[in-house]
Amino acid sequence: MNRIKTSWELALEKSQSAKKLETEKINDLAVQKYIKAAETLAKGYLEGKTSLSNLKETLEKYPAEVYPRAVEALLKALAGEINLDNCHGVLEAVRAIKNDDLTSRTCRELARLHARYSAQRGEALQKLERAACRSRLAELKKAGIYGSAIKGFNVKNSARWKELSSQIEKEFKNVIEKQLFLITRVPGEK
Repeated sequence: MNRIKTSWELALEKSQSAKKLETEKINDLAVQKYIKAAETLAKGYLEGKTSLSNLKETLEKYPAEVYPRAVEALLKALAGEINLDNCHGVLEAVRAIKNDDLTSRTCRELARLHARYSAQRGEALQKLERAACRSRLAELKKAGIYGSAIKGFNVKNSARWKELSSQIEKEFKNVIEKQLFLITRVPGEK
């Protein structure tokens, strides 16, 4: 048979429950503070404002209970901003922070894919530059301008280059999505 609790016992239980919720809320706020700091650290690294050694040193100062979640947030922030221009730096940071066999293999695969797509982008740029040069030289020839001093043209600001570059970048990101998931997972220990 169940015992009926007194008003005092019920109030005491509610008080303890409220204290427990408040403590959890405070702990969660502290964790969120470290997660936000880790994301800011990643942003600083990507912008060149924070060195790799500073990034590692700062992370190592985090309390053990928040370290795995902060590292995961940092890795996701880095992975979310990866592109053909910053891939080497991102992979270097990932290897420095998370040094295990799966991460090493995944980073090697990402580096291989980066090289392939960078070469593809470089070839597309050269092809576009050659086409622009031929076109522009033909226009100049029609205008009566000749000479060997007329050399290549900058096509990096053209709409066509931006479209091609964006397309190659998008393909790269689609192909590396699975690898990025693998490198952003963090086990629960420091």
